Amino acid sequence: MGLSRSTYYDEPSGQPIEEARLVERIKEICAEWPSYGYRRVTAQLHAEGIVANHKKVMRLMREHGLSVRPRRRVVATTDSDHGGPIFSNQPSGGCRLWMAALSAASARRASTRRPMA
Repeated sequence: MGLSRSTYYDEPSGQPIEEARLVERIKEICAEWPSYGYRRVTAQLHAEGIVANHKKVMRLMREHGLSVRPRRRVVATTDSDHGGPIFSNQPSGGCRLWMAALSAASARRASTRRPMA
């Protein structure tokens, strides 16, 4: 037959697709799954048997405005809308004494340090 054994037994992985058709398919996937980024879109294309490099998919998505913006993370803050008492953020009572003693001790230690030669 004139073919090497590895060529005969090699499984074709799929046909490369032209860029215009690839962009259309990427747009369809992005319309169906708006939160998909280039990694998921590439995985979806591979699952459908379309051979496309992830870098090419990322470039095409960026060029055609299909990139997904990262979600804005919500900063967790204290919920003060409750029935319990709301405490101030200032130290009180014995804590003030500890803070004064610690700051005085650190000031004394800082003044007794010798400068480095």
